[in-house]
Amino acid sequence: MDLTAAERAELGRWVRRRKSAQDMALRARIALACDAFEDDGYPVSVADVAVSRGCRTSRGRAGRGR
Repeated sequence: MDLTAAERAELGRWVRRRKSAQDMALRARIALACDAFEDDGYPVSVADVAVSRGCRTSRGRAGRGR
């Protein structure tokens, strides 16, 4: 995923908001994690994102596609 700085900032606000719905906050965390890169320069795998967020791989794939 290629998120702009503005998109990253908006997702960060959703994650930190106290009144955010939990599913919306989880999707924002997944999207931010999918935008990250590993030390070798490759994108983080969907499986790694799912495991780190405590959800199924299919949920991580949905986050990457958005």
